[in-house]
Amino acid sequence: MTTTAIEKKTTAPVTRKYPVLRPVVNIYENSDGFLLLAEMAGVKREDINIDLENNVLSLSGVRHLEAVLEGSCFEEFGSVEYRNSFSIPETIELSEVSAKLKDGILHLTLPKQEAVKPRLIAVQ
Repeated sequence: MTTTAIEKKTTAPVTRKYPVLRPVVNIYENSDGFLLLAEMAGVKREDINIDLENNVLSLSGVRHLEAVLEGSCFEEFGSVEYRNSFSIPETIELSEVSAKLKDGILHLTLPKQEAVKPRLIAVQ
């Protein structure tokens, strides 16, 4: 098993309303598939987009923060757009890909096709 089966893609910068950041990502692989965890703090479920096309997985999400008070004198964080893309192997079962958001972490499950999963062959 190799974790390099999912590779980061570089995308051209696009002018947006908010600063664009790449979410911090962890990718795990086992015999059943891949688990991708992306930190998207403050992003609501309805503000996340996950696209899977031509073996490219694209994640994006927007964190909208309202100003607490007018005339703030110091701010270290605010509204932001998260974006990242990955090449995924053709062995992913696309119809079974699932995602959930919990505590600011996007959990994306990418199961492998049955034909490529390791299996034991019984000797008779």
